Amino acid sequence: MASCFACCLGRDVERSAAVTGGVSSRQPPAVSGPAGPPCAATPATMLKGDVASVSKERLSDASQLYTRAAALALCGGLAALCLADPTREGIAAGNGAAGAALVTLLALMPLGFWRILQTFADGPQPAAAGGGSAVKPALEDAVSALVSHFEGLAASRPHMRLDAATCRRFLSARKGDVAAAQDMLAKCAEWREQTRPGEITEDRVRTELAKQKCCVQGFDQTGRPIVWVFVSRHDKADRDIEELTRLLLLTMEASIKKAEERGHEQVCVVFDLAGFGVKCMDFEFVRRLINLLANYYPERLGQVLLWNAPSLFNWFWRIVHPWIDPRTAEKIDFLGGAELGLRVDEAMMPSGVAARVMKQA
Repeated sequence: MASCFACCLGRDVERSAAVTGGVSSRQPPAVSGPAGPPCAATPATMLKGDVASVSKERLSDASQLYTRAAALALCGGLAALCLADPTREGIAAGNGAAGAALVTLLALMPLGFWRILQTFADGPQPAAAGGGSAVKPALEDAVSALVSHFEGLAASRPHMRLDAATCRRFLSARKGDVAAAQDMLAKCAEWREQTRPGEITEDRVRTELAKQKCCVQGFDQTGRPIVWVFVSRHDKADRDIEELTRLLLLTMEASIKKAEERGHEQVCVVFDLAGFGVKCMDFEFVRRLINLLANYYPERLGQVLLWNAPSLFNWFWRIVHPWIDPRTAEKIDFLGGAELGLRVDEAMMPSGVAARVMKQA
């Protein structure tokens, strides 16, 4: 039985070393030295390693495995000696031996694990000179590089001149990938030059505008402008998709202008889903809407509220939800009845919406 416990203990220690990033006295990991080429890790380098790379989840896994290993050592020593001598004196001796085994286990735990525990106990440690990752300076350096790149292109193509805020949003949308953000920005600049969404007027969307499908009114509790969309007023069999797209762009440009006037970059969108039916299930336009917002208006949605969704909408949602970027999906909330009043003050709501919220309260 003692050998069985020892075997289990060995496996757990190996698994623990793997969880904590391969820090093991059996086979130390290769780390990058200051001069660049790989070098073998020593206890000193383990203590000075970049523990920020270990996630809280991996730390939790390591902690559980070490706890299990300690318990196995404790039980193993106790069981081995008790089986050998089942008398009261034997049991007492077994307790002492198990305690000694536990102390030995703690003493031999990889130094890397103790360093992780110390880091979380003491709080963030200052980065060593010339090392670590300064996230904010690195981000701003990338933003400056993008601004400079497009400033150079603007000499011959003025529409390529982009400000830092725009570059920062696109860089965030591409999760810090500068090359991907640069490509995305270039395509957006060309699209805006060809489409000119800021120059669309109401005269070009009169038919769709008359149906009162959407409007920009009021501000949410964070100060972002609210775009109200009344889905029941849409009929996929009675719409011009090009005119409807222009209405979408006109609405986005107007709401963003209001946001920037108040020092914000994002807007809130409330979809009133009361009366949603089969005629509203316009998959073609929804896909176009998602693509336009993702490619040309990234990081412009601060919050999306789906209000009063009927059961039929659940089926529709299962289809369109996978089309939405996961980061955008995290900003979407379903609300029912009077819950809207907890997010938006009644004074900021269209009169018809405010009356329904009060009625359902």
